[in-house]
Amino acid sequence: MTPDDMKTLKRINRVLGIMRTSISPTVPVQVVQAFVAVALNEGKSLTEIAQICGGNLSTTSRHLLDLGERNRKKEPGYGLVHRAEDAEQLRKNNYTLTPRGRLLAAQLAAVLED
Repeated sequence: MTPDDMKTLKRINRVLGIMRTSISPTVPVQVVQAFVAVALNEGKSLTEIAQICGGNLSTTSRHLLDLGERNRKKEPGYGLVHRAEDAEQLRKNNYTLTPRGRLLAAQLAAVLED
């Protein structure tokens, strides 16, 4: 492995550490991927986020619920993603980051920019 490879892997390890401490020590990679997908594509619907993540609707929906205010068990969620009804299509929800989610996304980006 080259020194640049080692530096990149160390950054990835720092990102994963931040995600584990900010979300949960046992957070699944798919939940992290859903968070990043929303961060990169704010305002997209569940269907669009599922396509971006390469997952199915039900699994992506569970991940986004876990990242939201309340998880699928109606317990407190991670508070990183906000779901809002689309003003023109009431059956459609759009996802954006909460202020806490924006702060986390900025932290992750800063680690990768070092």
